[in-house]
Amino acid sequence: MNGRKLKFIMWGAVVLMTFGAYLVHFIGIMYLYRNDWAHVLLYAFLGLLLSFILAPLLHELGHLIMGLISGFKLVSFNISFIKFTFYKKFKISIVNPYVFGETVFLPKTPNKYPEKLKATTIAGLVSSVIYMLFGMSIVFLSTNLDLVLLFGIPYHVSAYLLILNVLPFKSDSDGALLFSYSLKGNVYNEMVSNVLYASAEIMCGVEPKDVSARYLTEFYVSYDYYSVMLKYLRYIAFLWHDEESAYKELFDISDLSKLPESLYEIIYKELFFVSVVRGDVGFIKANEETVIGYLDDDNPSNYRIHATYRMYKGDDEWAKILIESGLKNLNGDDGLSKYERRLLSAMKNDN
Repeated sequence: MNGRKLKFIMWGAVVLMTFGAYLVHFIGIMYLYRNDWAHVLLYAFLGLLLSFILAPLLHELGHLIMGLISGFKLVSFNISFIKFTFYKKFKISIVNPYVFGETVFLPKTPNKYPEKLKATTIAGLVSSVIYMLFGMSIVFLSTNLDLVLLFGIPYHVSAYLLILNVLPFKSDSDGALLFSYSLKGNVYNEMVSNVLYASAEIMCGVEPKDVSARYLTEFYVSYDYYSVMLKYLRYIAFLWHDEESAYKELFDISDLSKLPESLYEIIYKELFFVSVVRGDVGFIKANEETVIGYLDDDNPSNYRIHATYRMYKGDDEWAKILIESGLKNLNGDDGLSKYERRLLSAMKNDN
């Protein structure tokens, strides 16, 4: 059984356990108050709606509060389809609700970043536990039907979100970070810390090629999140001055079927970029339509990859437009944006 199928089965079990239990509770209350079913239905619906807002909100507030205490710089905070951006200027926007909630920070300094990140991660889980226990206490202690329907039995939603975050369903989930950092031995813990420190330096404005060499020490090759991330960091660190060494790092993680979901797209696009540079016609033809579809988001690397592809196709004018657009729009002060601007400037000067 492959990992994705196992995760799907586990997710199905979580859904069955949490929302199945909610359904049992709900049916029991409907039976007890069968003469007032309209009232029960209305408050049960409102309770679920409130919980789908409150459960992720309180979870993210746990991350937010501990992150601010730890000295992180708040970038964005979103719940469902509403996103609040605080970086550079405040704005509120509507986004695709692909996650229940998300809090994004930048470290002000890499100092003790792994420890601070663990504390911030745990704080979100603790908030979910508190909200779940609050709902359970109302179920067992309150005799007020409306309170039970509004804030009691919907605790199953919080339980669902808590389990999803604790178990490593996604490679970048709370549970995956804590599991990877705490339960795999000292050598692996050192690698995770190195990846986190290197990422923190880049977020703080250090270009990949200038990241402290001790954070990019090579470890054994694997396809878990942090091993792949280390290979990717080594790839972008080497790409500026040693292309062949950079390509070797990327080819070590070139099995697309094994890549963690959260890193699949970024590695896939870089493999396509290297294929274009090296003139691998077979890979280009087999993947160009898919990769071009991936280049619609605002990832800093997209300008470089797209411009290189257009140059390969002979569309030099289009490539120039992409290069100029990248130089104009990549105005962030993080190391990755600086790195991409440097590469685009080199491409511009070469043409």
